Amino acid sequence: MLSELHEVLVDAFRRRPELLLELLPGVRHAPVPAHNRARTDDPDAVAILPVPWRADLLVVFEQAGAATLAVILEVQLARDDAKRRSWPNYVTAAAARYDCDVWLMVLAPDDAVARWAARPIRTGHPGFDLLPTVLSRAAIPRLIDSEQARRNPELALISAIAHGGEDNGLAVAVPALQAAAELEPERALPYTDLIWQHLGEAARKVLENMLDLKEYQPQSELYHKYIRRWLEEGEAEGMAKGMAKGMAKGMAEDVLAVFEVRGLPVSDEQRERIRSCRDPERLDCWHRRAISAGSVEEALDGPES
Repeated sequence: MLSELHEVLVDAFRRRPELLLELLPGVRHAPVPAHNRARTDDPDAVAILPVPWRADLLVVFEQAGAATLAVILEVQLARDDAKRRSWPNYVTAAAARYDCDVWLMVLAPDDAVARWAARPIRTGHPGFDLLPTVLSRAAIPRLIDSEQARRNPELALISAIAHGGEDNGLAVAVPALQAAAELEPERALPYTDLIWQHLGEAARKVLENMLDLKEYQPQSELYHKYIRRWLEEGEAEGMAKGMAKGMAKGMAEDVLAVFEVRGLPVSDEQRERIRSCRDPERLDCWHRRAISAGSVEEALDGPES
């Protein structure tokens, strides 16, 4: 049976298909084909065999009415070896149907599930093994800016689910809560509930004390009675900024991790510069540049760094 978390995550990508490409740089340094439209299609369109599974989401990117890229999204919250064996089927069926490049992307916020999903899938045919592109927790950005969260509430939600349980998890949770507060109730309530559920114990206790919340309440009561009032009183903004500063250490390690994955050598002086930085905005800039820069120097010393 599919969980609420699974369904809300799939719906977030369904509402904003471009989110797939916004997250892509964290896991795959590849050019995106030109497109001027993104649309979802029936996931059953990529099932060429009568299997008991279906893809979670199928997004087709088009240019002038012709498909240039098809992305198959699987939200994987637990291991399922039988489901994993169906993924090559989705890719080959989509390639035949749309006659364009096809990417399989697996969202796996749990680290152990992400490692499992990232293993090559052998088909038995020589030279035909599928290597899934996995959006792990580490690949999901920490969205700590309230305005960015409001513009992209789906990414804010995913960021809070991925990082809310970390130290200073409130730095990502508060902007996500602010963004959820401005949505229609059918999204605001489950978004708020899931953000709350994925907070670490220490962060949750901070909120409980601030809101005078004695115990966890279900969706609507929690949202309307406590969090909405707290957001409207303006206490969240200053708290989010303060918590963001405490996230600098983790953000610095994320920057270094990107350089390591890309094989870019980091000198001791550069490593110390990154780790000693306490400005979340600068670290976020370095992280984004590290994904595509030709060198560490280019990432750290470019304009507006």
